[in-house]
Amino acid sequence: MLIDSLFVIATDGQKDLVTSTFSVGPDGEQEAVLIFTSEQRASEYIEAAGWQASETAAQLAPEAVEKWLRHAAADSVTYVAVDPFREIREGQRFVPINELLRHQTPEQLVHHICGASVSTSV
Repeated sequence: MLIDSLFVIATDGQKDLVTSTFSVGPDGEQEAVLIFTSEQRASEYIEAAGWQASETAAQLAPEAVEKWLRHAAADSVTYVAVDPFREIREGQRFVPINELLRHQTPEQLVHHICGASVSTSV
């Protein structure tokens, strides 16, 4: 299945895309953003968190994903959590944001996110 867009959790009702970062790592000193490979997964996360009143699943095309990740990296975000679970558990995928941004095209970036492997370095 070819994925031509990804989803993020965004603050509902905002003109510009507003997303949150989350503390990760043993001491919680690193930041991660969340990205989902389907709208359903993003919506399930929002529901599990009880955020239906304030958050929504926002669809991003490959070019927008790249721009969003570059902005996050510039704001010192270290990791991307791909299809995260509401509660941290084994199998959670954290991918270093700089690893993702090495890809040459936005389409390659999205492809890499969809095939991201488990990172245990968080």
